[in-house]
Amino acid sequence: MLDITVRSGLPFPVVGVGASADDAPALRRFFDAAPADSGMAYIVIQSHAPDQQSLTAELVAAHTTMPVSMIADGTNLEPNHVYVMRPVR
Repeated sequence: MLDITVRSGLPFPVVGVGASADDAPALRRFFDAAPADSGMAYIVIQSHAPDQQSLTAELVAAHTTMPVSMIADGTNLEPNHVYVMRPVR
């Protein structure tokens, strides 16, 4: 059984999606299929060095109707939104 217990203190699930530049096709397919009204927030975590090709918020936004933005410290997460994290070393 899948455990979807909310542990973040938020009243909705937060989904972390790991991706590198090579994963762009899979990421596009994922967001093409993800419902825009799932009630979840998605965070795309880039797993490569900052000097490598980056997956941009624009790439993701072209494949979903959910609002997409870059995440920063202090960002308030909202359901039915996608946040793209800048790559870190």
